[in-house]
Amino acid sequence: MSVLSLLLQVAAATMLLLFAVKTVQKGIHNNVGITLRRGFAHPGNRMKSAAVGILSAMLLQSSAAVALLTASFVGMGTVNFSAALATVLGADLGSAFIVLALSFQLDWLLPTCLAIGGWFYLKSKGRQSRKIGQALLGVGLILLSLQLLSEAFEPVRSSSHWPAVVAYMEEDLLTAFILGAVLAFVIHSSVATILMCVALAELGAITLPIGLALTLGANLGSSLIPVWLTRDNAMAARRVIVCNFILRGSAAILAFQTLDGVWLPITAHLETTGQALIATHVAFNALLLLTLPFIGRLEPPLHALMPSPTIAEDPIAQWHLESCLVPSISLTPALALANIRREIMRISQLVHAMARPALTLYQHPSDKEHDRVRKNNKALHLTLANIRQYSAELPYEDMSKPERYELRELLDTAIDLVAAGGIITTKLGVLAEKMQSHQIHFSDDGWNELVELNSLVLENMTMAFGALVADDTTLARAVVEAENGIHAFQRRSRKRHFQRLRNGEGDSFDSSDIHLETLYAFKELNTKITEIVYPILSRKGHLLDSRLVLDA
Repeated sequence: MSVLSLLLQVAAATMLLLFAVKTVQKGIHNNVGITLRRGFAHPGNRMKSAAVGILSAMLLQSSAAVALLTASFVGMGTVNFSAALATVLGADLGSAFIVLALSFQLDWLLPTCLAIGGWFYLKSKGRQSRKIGQALLGVGLILLSLQLLSEAFEPVRSSSHWPAVVAYMEEDLLTAFILGAVLAFVIHSSVATILMCVALAELGAITLPIGLALTLGANLGSSLIPVWLTRDNAMAARRVIVCNFILRGSAAILAFQTLDGVWLPITAHLETTGQALIATHVAFNALLLLTLPFIGRLEPPLHALMPSPTIAEDPIAQWHLESCLVPSISLTPALALANIRREIMRISQLVHAMARPALTLYQHPSDKEHDRVRKNNKALHLTLANIRQYSAELPYEDMSKPERYELRELLDTAIDLVAAGGIITTKLGVLAEKMQSHQIHFSDDGWNELVELNSLVLENMTMAFGALVADDTTLARAVVEAENGIHAFQRRSRKRHFQRLRNGEGDSFDSSDIHLETLYAFKELNTKITEIVYPILSRKGHLLDSRLVLDA
């Protein structure tokens, strides 16, 4: 078999394995959120939190998914550090139990899961039955992908080059340890990585020392996955994830250092190399639960290492801490849509806060304020990206037609709001910086016109956000009517500006470009704000299909 053919088959089997794990997650995601919430009802009981983490990871087939869900609860302040860390440690053991369960030689399980799961998913009309079928199909596909991996690696044993690779890694187990960590991080699944190692071991393609090094490295790599995925979360949430990485990562390094003296002698007597790897993986994560009585003492050092930014130091800190996007993996579509709507309300507040002092920068330039505007714009784009990702994870096929329409409407509204923030930053903010660098001044009449236009846009913005909150047709109509008045004012101001140029007013000549561009920027800003009320008017029959005159 050629190297290219081998790589293609391994890649195909690995992608099927990852898809299967995701399929199981989608089949049972609602139940996991309920389980976690019930577990957090007793935050003082760390063993109960760990047990909830074990169960949740076994249901989701992923400790990283449980870690992300737990971190979100910490970020919202609904669970404390110790309970969350206990849950994450339990989730690591839960994913090890999944590897153990999938390693059993149950030849009947694969066709049974595919047959029963397929029948429930394709034939059942009930939502819960379809979810059960989806989960069973996922388990069947996991077992099938493992068979494909074994078949793909079968020719490796007879390869003339493979013994040299094995001999090299036996001489340099650190390479195998690092390779295991990289594989787990790149694949984003410790379950998939360990199962691949077990498949190789069962074929005799790797020896016990190499398999143990790969397994311990995979535990290090999988602890890094949530750290990467929560890098933009609130500091309180990141502390839990980083602490888990420190505990699990340092334990993996320590276990690797004691490979010859501890792990090899203990596992050598097991019947197969695959069993030895699974036993090591389970034992390693079980031993980590011995830290549960002491994890409360880890919070103060983590606070010192990762202090929470204050609002004065970071104007965006509160923005991140107040996110309404509870992970959709634990929610029904209706509740997830409500969270997106709440998040859009937060965006509207930030856009309004950005717009209020926009003209102030023209007369009172400040590098600090310019930096604040840019940070606010960055926060808007980050939040929009989070909303898009959040929306993509919703079970679209299970949503009703009105729910799908509402999701599209909410996404359009979020895009318009972020575009409005971009106009404030990239147009009004840039024009203010240009005035500062070129020492330009407006004429008194020109400045008064801009102040009045700014006031009109802010008033219309307040009305538009009110219509958005109340879903009120009267307010929405008033916003559209006000847009016409603002456009008319903008045209009159432009006309008066040209009149001042004809009269030879010096300040008007110096500020002409900036004055006209500012008028246009305010017009664009108001247009984006007005667009957020169109869905309200359209839904309630207050918009015409076209503004064009129909043919006679």
